[in-house]
Parts: sequence; C-alpha cells; structure tokens
Amino acid sequence: MSAARRLLIRGGRLIDPAAGRDVVADLLVVDGAVAAVGQGAAAGGGDCEVIEAAGLWVLPGLIEGLRGIGVRYVVLHQRLFANRPDLGWRDPKDLVVSIDEAAGQQGRQMNTSVGWLLGPPRARLPVDESALERAPLRGSMLTASAMPDRLQYVLDGDVETSWRSEGPQAGGEWIRVAFDAEIDAGRLVILTSRFGVGNYPRGLEVESEAADGSRLALSSGSFLPSLIRGLATGKAGAPATVDLPTNRSRALWIRQTGRSPRWWWAVCELQVYRRRPR
Repeated sequence: MSAARRLLIRGGRLIDPAAGRDVVADLLVVDGAVAAVGQGAAAGGGDCEVIEAAGLWVLPGLIEGLRGIGVRYVVLHQRLFANRPDLGWRDPKDLVVSIDEAAGQQGRQMNTSVGWLLGPPRARLPVDESALERAPLRGSMLTASAMPDRLQYVLDGDVETSWRSEGPQAGGEWIRVAFDAEIDAGRLVILTSRFGVGNYPRGLEVESEAADGSRLALSSGSFLPSLIRGLATGKAGAPATVDLPTNRSRALWIRQTGRSPRWWWAVCELQVYRRRPR
C-alpha cells in the first residue's frame, strides 16, 4: 500500500463557507481531503510537504463551486504567476499543488501550463420550473435578528441598498419571512450588490415553520456554490438560488450559520417562489 500524500498549508487565511470558517490557520490535507485545521494540523504535519501561506488565501471550496457552474477544465499558465507574489502565490508550483489537492488528481503538464479535468458537479434537487410562481412579500412580513429598519431595502427592487447584520458574521443572524397562509416554498433567491459580494453568508440554513409552530430544516450548508452560479449568469444582482424540497410553511427562517472576523452579512434583495397547487 502506498504512503498517504500529506500536505501542510501553514499560516494562510482559511475561508471555508461550508464550515463557517474565515480565520488564519494551518490546514493539513491527506490524500486530497482536509484532515485537520489549526493546532491539530500543525501537530499532524510532521512528515509532509509544507506550503508557507502567510498573507495568502486558502479556499478549499473554490473548485467545487466551479464544478457547480459547469466548469470542466481548469488551466494554469504558470508563467503568469512567476515572480508575481502580489497575485497571491509566491511560487506557481505551490498553486499547482493546491489545485491538485482540491481537484483530487494531479494536473497534466503541457509545456509551462498545467490542466485539470474536473468531475461532474454534485446532483442538485430536481425542480419543475413551470410550477413555480413568485410569492408576494411585504415589509410587514419580515423580521430579523438586527437592523429591522433596514428590512425595507430587501424588497425595494434596488440591489444597491441592503439589510445587513449589526456586525461581522457570528453565526446567530437570521431573517424570518411570515406568509398570510401556508405555502409550499420551492425556491429562495438572494441578490447581491456588485460592491457587496464579500458579504455573502459563510453558512446558510433555511428552515420551514408550519402553522402549528413545528420546524423542519430544508437546506443547510455552503452558500458559495449558489453565489458562484449567480455570478456566472451575468445578470444584475447575481441571483443566488437555493431550491427547497416540498414543505408546508407558514414562515421561513433564513439563518446565517458561519463566522467571519471581517465581513458582515448583507441581503440586497430577497425573493421567495412557491409551488402552485396541482
């Protein structure tokens, strides 16, 4: 049996929306999978390749986000990164190693360039587009964990205005949308200002509240793939779509579950689509 391939990325800024992380930390990767973060990574990285990443960003979810918008090939022209630490990597060979780990395979060398063939994206929830209609929302239907006076801006049709949290993302922020009657909420759409992309939620959970007060989690995890798909459409506001399974909701709870020492959570426009009854 061949020895496990071990890589320690030391001192980089780790941005991992799926885990709600935005911290400076060490990251230990074993055979393409994250094995430890923080002190545990440093302790387990005795006999492995090391990348010194101080001052650099580490984005473990980036390749998955590219898969999600249909990207199948990634090509790195190493000469463009040579002697250009201002682009985020001191040595293009370190960038090659990082993409190898994220893609789960070694890239193919083509002269001074390296290419990767990405696998298919994870399966998404099947949606009958013809059954969806936009649910009418009013300001009186919305409440939030903070800044209630700014909730009007998520319904004003202007992506340059927004509701936002009262500080950097801490994992307890929420918006609640109450409906006049129970609906089958099929889709949530969040629009973002061109200047506010960094204020996306580091983790997002959507929860259904039924008429009897019982609750059911409909969606939970990283918001980044939805954001990347929205940006790839080229549409104003980069509409990020979260599709939901069948439910009976008198209200929806939209919860920010991640953490960031710098970025607030902002929602520029909020739309809910319901399934028409058959």
